[in-house]
Amino acid sequence: MNINVNATDFRKDDRLQNNVEDIIELVQGDNHKKGRVIVAKQDIKVGEILVAERAYASILHQSTIDYNADEFCVVCQTNLKNGTCENAEECRFLLENVYLEDKKVYELLFHISDECGVEFSLVLLVHRICKRIEYDSINPLKDYVFVVNDRENKNSSHFCSLFPKLDTRKDLVFSLQTHKEEIYPEHLFLFKKTAERLYQTIFSNSKYIYEEIVVDIFCKIFVNAHSITAWWKCCKGMNNNADNYWKNLVKDLDDTDIKFSIFSNNILQEIGSGLFPVVSMFSHSCKPNCSFMTIGNTCFVQTVKEVSKGEELCISYIDLTNPTHIRRRELWYSKYFLCGCDRCCSDTEENRFVRGYKCSSNADDIQCNGYLMPVYKCNKLEAHNSNLINVDELKEPQIVNQFEKEFEDVTDFDQAFELFENIYYNGGEIENVNQVNSSFDKRESNEDFIQDVLYWKCSSCGRNTGSAHDHTSLQQTERLFIQRMLELSYQLSEDGPVNQKENTRESVIYYLEEMEKMIAELQNMNVHPNHYLLFQMYTKYLAFLLSDNTSSIIDYSTATDKLNLGCEYLQRMIQIANILLPPYHCELFLMNCKLYKLERIIEQYYQNANHYLKMQDLFNKIQVQYEVLLKRLLK
Repeated sequence: MNINVNATDFRKDDRLQNNVEDIIELVQGDNHKKGRVIVAKQDIKVGEILVAERAYASILHQSTIDYNADEFCVVCQTNLKNGTCENAEECRFLLENVYLEDKKVYELLFHISDECGVEFSLVLLVHRICKRIEYDSINPLKDYVFVVNDRENKNSSHFCSLFPKLDTRKDLVFSLQTHKEEIYPEHLFLFKKTAERLYQTIFSNSKYIYEEIVVDIFCKIFVNAHSITAWWKCCKGMNNNADNYWKNLVKDLDDTDIKFSIFSNNILQEIGSGLFPVVSMFSHSCKPNCSFMTIGNTCFVQTVKEVSKGEELCISYIDLTNPTHIRRRELWYSKYFLCGCDRCCSDTEENRFVRGYKCSSNADDIQCNGYLMPVYKCNKLEAHNSNLINVDELKEPQIVNQFEKEFEDVTDFDQAFELFENIYYNGGEIENVNQVNSSFDKRESNEDFIQDVLYWKCSSCGRNTGSAHDHTSLQQTERLFIQRMLELSYQLSEDGPVNQKENTRESVIYYLEEMEKMIAELQNMNVHPNHYLLFQMYTKYLAFLLSDNTSSIIDYSTATDKLNLGCEYLQRMIQIANILLPPYHCELFLMNCKLYKLERIIEQYYQNANHYLKMQDLFNKIQVQYEVLLKRLLK
């Protein structure tokens, strides 16, 4: 069968729009910030699409292949229509002429994955990127990078001055940082061993791919890859035009059937990963002015607030509803830096109070109306004014160096991890692993440093707990509550006891009431209304209340009190999200859609004029968010 796709065709959507250099530019960071940053060259309105970049290479996660293989294309991750990909010819060209993948290759990659203890999806992504580099080296095409702003102008052959020293996206991939010196050595060891096997079995005769390049690709993926999510499944017709999508969304929102995908826990499910070299150059901030979304294997970067000329353009890599210590922990383990943005360095998180507790001060018989917020040790370092706190201050170089030295000639994986455990658990003394008496990982001290609270300080009266009892009491109470939440999450998980037996209406109501009690307990602890644990409990309550399992067991007409309470919790979540998230954000859009849908269901049982007006206001808000966020993406 002849495939009418050539190199120019499959890379046509990787081009750059003519006026991108008038919108954004790449500059060197300041003294406190390493690397390059992207800044606005002019004032930019909210909702503007800055970048629409197709992945250099992308994959579906193994779990998605196992359970949803009939829904997504394994090459471009778009929704299948009747089992067929809309980019079928292009994807076939990629498989047969670029990636050179067939059953034998997959079996080989599975074997390497199993042998080296690295996820198959990661090995596959490295293989695809290396094959794409090889193909681009043999078939150079210098006039493509990515689409910006005006997507209708994607046939332009203009190459912009945004990357004046780089000819192609292949060069952009090579320009990404590896962070080799910061990646934990046991990860680097796995990458090196897997890269060695890939090189020996697949790339040994390549003129363009060397073993060290494969190691670098592993490291770049580990730090720079972005997830591909299926959030667009909230409505049918995403692959159609914008008008059809809006019509389908309105129809689904007005449908009072509780079994509607907008309530699915999998709306923001990660289905795959891809390497987007340009998107990777956008820095992180916990108060971003841009967000990124994926449709298939295309990643869009869009402004979510108005941006001024000269302002750095930032996206968020993590969940913004979490407090500083959790956000920093996620970034530390995934990106190897501590965020030093204004929000992270503010004692009150710039009045967001996501970890706030009511102050008990009662001076002159006047109750303080402030909230106690944690003051973190790392914020008191001299580096706290920088945008990136120096990771090297947290490293233990003597242990890292010893690890690398001891592993130099190790080829057996069991031996390697025995050495790893001894080096870290025994402070560097090599002993038999059976003699290890302590399970304390030396790197835990780094995490302690990130999360260590010096004291709690009131936002109003300025009182701080110092070494007083309530300094440790607050943290202990928080830890105990989190433990209960984890136990509850296990109970309600797919593998938990709740879903392993036949449930009754009584058991469902029991768990809903248990969560209501926990929410009431939090409120009695005098937490701030924006507290992250409240937000998480609201999320758990709604997920369970509106799940397929619950809707198949209880008749909502006899549980309107639970629906009303769920509606109240969702309204509180939206109030919190409006404070924590940028004005236009896909999660806010989805929350408002869920609220409208829930209100429509409740409307079946209660009807009044005030409720109708409230619904109309909410619908208008959804429409505005759609116009700003999604309509431009679907043109």
